[in-house]
Amino acid sequence: TLSGKCIDVDGIPGTNNAAKLQLFDCEFSGRDPFQGRTTDQRWELTSDGFIRNTLSGKCIDVDGIPGTNNAAKLQLFDCEFSGRDPFQGRTTDQRWELTSGGFIRNTLSGKCIDVDGIPGTNNAAKLQLFDCEFSGRDPFQGRTTDQRWRLQ
Repeated sequence: TLSGKCIDVDGIPGTNNAAKLQLFDCEFSGRDPFQGRTTDQRWELTSDGFIRNTLSGKCIDVDGIPGTNNAAKLQLFDCEFSGRDPFQGRTTDQRWELTSGGFIRNTLSGKCIDVDGIPGTNNAAKLQLFDCEFSGRDPFQGRTTDQRWRLQ
C-alpha cells in the first residue's frame, strides 16, 4: 500500500463480528506488539473470492445489507459461503477480486477497498468501500491512490 501498512482488525485480537477493519503497522512477527497475541492481520483469498481472516475464520464484509455505498465501512463477519446474507437472503457483499493493478474490488458493487482519508496512511484509519481509483490518483486532490495493496 501507499503507507506500507497492513489490513488489521480493530481489537486485540480482533475476532468479533462487526469489528471494523483498519490500517495498522504490519505484524510480520506473527504477534501483536502490545500483548504478544497471535496476529489478526493474516488473510487468505479463497477460490470463490472470500477474504478470510486466518485467526478468526471470519471474512471481510461490507457494513450494510448489502453494503454497496461509497464510504461503507469494512468489518469482520461470519463468512457467507452460501453466496447469500443470512438476514435478508440477498447476494453477499463479501466476494472480492484482486486486479492486476493491485486493487481489491468487491464483485457485488464493483468498488474497491479504500483507506479513509486523502491519502489514508495513518494507523487506525478505517477501511471502507469506495469508487476504484484505477487512474492511480484520488479524484478529489489528485494524490497517489491509497487503494493499491500488495500480498505478502
